[in-house]
Amino acid sequence: MIQLDFMAVLEQWPALLRGAGFTLGLSAVAAVLGVGLGVGCGWARAWGPKPLAAVVSVYVEMANLGPRAELRGQPDPEPQLPCV
Repeated sequence: MIQLDFMAVLEQWPALLRGAGFTLGLSAVAAVLGVGLGVGCGWARAWGPKPLAAVVSVYVEMANLGPRAELRGQPDPEPQLPCV
């Protein structure tokens, strides 16, 4: 039978807490930046100047190619409505 010894983990408890705090902070920063980028891209596509809207549209379509590439060979789950 295998014996598990968690004393080595418990001795490093402060390091685990620091790592968890860093992970939560990094996740919060990424969420704020992601929302900001999403709102900015949405504004640019809807109300921004035409050249900027075109650049953002290309960026969004390129970002959407990743999930679509995984579905290659499978039918689209449902048609998407165009963004107005």
